[in-house]
Amino acid sequence: MKKRYSLDHILNAKKVKFKVPFSWYSIISTWFYVGKLPAPGTCGSIAVYPLYYFIIMHSNSLNNIKSKLLLAIITFCIIGSFAIKKFQKTTNTYDHSYIVIDEVIGQLLTLYISLEWIYSLIKKIPFFINISTSTLVFLIALIPFRYFDIKKPLIIDYVNRKYKGTFGVIFDDILAAIFASVTIYVINLIVSLFI
Repeated sequence: MKKRYSLDHILNAKKVKFKVPFSWYSIISTWFYVGKLPAPGTCGSIAVYPLYYFIIMHSNSLNNIKSKLLLAIITFCIIGSFAIKKFQKTTNTYDHSYIVIDEVIGQLLTLYISLEWIYSLIKKIPFFINISTSTLVFLIALIPFRYFDIKKPLIIDYVNRKYKGTFGVIFDDILAAIFASVTIYVINLIVSLFI
């Protein structure tokens, strides 16, 4: 017999709390259980920083950083798809807030696409924040990505509502990363005109 859900249950399904199974697919889907923290999407995006920092510290050029970011994106898209599918099936959920591997992919993709533009922006604008360049680059990528991932304007919202499988869970974050990167590009372009 098929389960029947009330409208309230469907609307709040992303927030329903349950015991996350201890398994490989939970570790990947929740990005080492970061998805269980408050504000899971933002925490998931921020939790990319150690990986990003590791890549920066073990790269000798911008191209080298970008190739490692791309490898990470492809790897997480493949492994993440299997993990999300298994997580959904086991927990009987769709795009639960515990799943944050999609935010990890989106944050990495934003960095990959817009890395040169962010470095260019940092050179042009004197940032009066006493933090390292690598952290500043990460934050500049993080802010627009989180904005578009939360607000989901235009096609992002359409994909989020229309596609209910693993594809939809990941693809709306890919779109948010593209929107964020275009925003960074436009800001860099505008700053270049005046500086």
